[in-house]
Amino acid sequence: MSKIILPTSDQIFGNNKRINSTILKIFKEYGSKCALSDLAILRGAYFNNNIYLDNKNDLISRTGWWWTMTPYSGNARAVGKDGRKNGHYVDRRDVGVRPALTFSDISEISPNIVRGNDFLEFTYGEYPQYAVDANMQNILYSILYTNGVNLTGKKYTFDERKYNDYNNGFSKIEYPEYEYNGERYILVDANTCFDGEEVTLSNGLKVKDKDKVWIKVEPIKWIWFQKENIAISKIILLAGIQFNEVSNYNDINDFSNMNMGKYLDEIFSKEIIKQATYTNSNVSVKKPNPFNLDIKNVSEEEIIKGCLESDLPVFLHGLPGDGKSARVKNIDKDATIVDLGTSNFEGIVGLIVKDLGSNNLSYIEPYWYKELCEKCERENDKIHILFLDELTNAPGTIQKAAYEIILNKTLTNSGFRLKLPDNVRIIAAGNDVKDSIVATEMPEPLFDRFVHVWIKTDSRNWLKWAYESNIHPSICAYIAFRGDIALRTEYTGEKPNADPRKWEMASKMLYKTNNPKMLRGLIGSEMTEEFCKFCSQKVITIEDVLNNNYTKEDLDMDYGKQNATILSLSYVDEEYIEEIRKFVVNNFSPELIKLFDLWFIQNGDEGRVLIIDSLENQNESKGVKIS
Repeated sequence: MSKIILPTSDQIFGNNKRINSTILKIFKEYGSKCALSDLAILRGAYFNNNIYLDNKNDLISRTGWWWTMTPYSGNARAVGKDGRKNGHYVDRRDVGVRPALTFSDISEISPNIVRGNDFLEFTYGEYPQYAVDANMQNILYSILYTNGVNLTGKKYTFDERKYNDYNNGFSKIEYPEYEYNGERYILVDANTCFDGEEVTLSNGLKVKDKDKVWIKVEPIKWIWFQKENIAISKIILLAGIQFNEVSNYNDINDFSNMNMGKYLDEIFSKEIIKQATYTNSNVSVKKPNPFNLDIKNVSEEEIIKGCLESDLPVFLHGLPGDGKSARVKNIDKDATIVDLGTSNFEGIVGLIVKDLGSNNLSYIEPYWYKELCEKCERENDKIHILFLDELTNAPGTIQKAAYEIILNKTLTNSGFRLKLPDNVRIIAAGNDVKDSIVATEMPEPLFDRFVHVWIKTDSRNWLKWAYESNIHPSICAYIAFRGDIALRTEYTGEKPNADPRKWEMASKMLYKTNNPKMLRGLIGSEMTEEFCKFCSQKVITIEDVLNNNYTKEDLDMDYGKQNATILSLSYVDEEYIEEIRKFVVNNFSPELIKLFDLWFIQNGDEGRVLIIDSLENQNESKGVKIS
């Protein structure tokens, strides 16, 4: 394993004012001022909003202090935010860490490098670096409560001490890594060096101490001059680590025994992925992934988006009501939808009309084609989706017309041809023969033209979508309680059955009518009665909690009644949220506390996320933690 260290002061500034032969060409080329990651800011790095990298003036280019490996009067040299050489006390935690990677055993990274005179920028390892935007913060924070983000098993280790705690040594705090839609994140507690004042991160997100912030795990960028044996990270990656507990540092050779040396060697170097990907075209590299492919698990949505980018038609398979059209609308809310199952031939390809006087033929475009062309011309820099629904339920003549559209992006009728705009992408959907009595097999030539994606909806991934899509909370509560049994019931053709699409329709009806009895035409009488019974359970209300109007016996509920109670309480106004949430924390399981928080947030604006964060931090300061 290549060793992780810090650069020396001589490598950055030279060994005196006249002799600079020891300065690495990296620093001659790039300078010594260095920008910070959001993680470094959140873990205590000191910076100034008025000092930036040269010729830049944006938040991501703000510079901070960072450690060198060189002793200075029992303490250590550091580089100031302005890039100048400074000394700093080793017991401080507000100086950032800009790791250096030694190439003494360069074959560890790549056994075959064609050396040249160029500077090389490459990636080696991955680490949490920048905060996601406010919208993604809310999405990740919300779906965490529904187990929509998965633990990867990996953790990142930091020092939990405050930046001005000089008297105590390293105290480990670990943040687990989560995966969502193929990307990885950690949820870190802000622990800045600004005494509780609000700080602004690189994307404009404003936070203060104890706020929880989602940070994306990204490849670490390094810079290296190929004739030298050390590479340096392009940014300050982290902070909050003491160089050492006491000022007794006088020997660079003793760095490995300092707190910083131990942290880099025993923790940091083991928490980054040890694989390099070179991005300089002048460098020939042999490595485990010689084609530099991004080999990671992907979701169905990512496959669909990849097909759209590649201009490949997609076919979505799935049970009736599994939300195939909803997946398309999530990608393009203005998608042009053509229902092939209910359309006639002329409705798909247009109408040929003969003029009785001249016998000339004219072509009348189908309505959807004209609408799509207008949209594509109006927004010609954007991809627009043509969604051909119910393809397998369509007659053979319609499937043949669809084949021409899919194969050549052309509408053809009696010698007339119309081309689809270049920025149109095609998605089709239908049911498999085994899942629908009206479905037919696709002809092999048509089947082979598609990238095929199978959509499977269960209560867990449907709930994740439902929370993000503002499905009525009572339906979310009921499905969370009953699971797959309630999400989909058997289709008999004799009476209505429940499925994901029907529950979406039920949500719209509930928002408009506020009467669950109205749902029997959608999900059937039996399911409607059960749903009404769930919704009408006698529960402890907001007024009961505020007036202390409940007994110990009232708290003895089954799981269904607990769900209904949590749902009822989540409608609390912000004025009373502290008292209501305290009641929930004291009387319900962590899972239901998280559901309460999620429904409270869903019913309000983004500011409610901060309210829940604040209340959670109050609980943690009292030793109460929702696990």
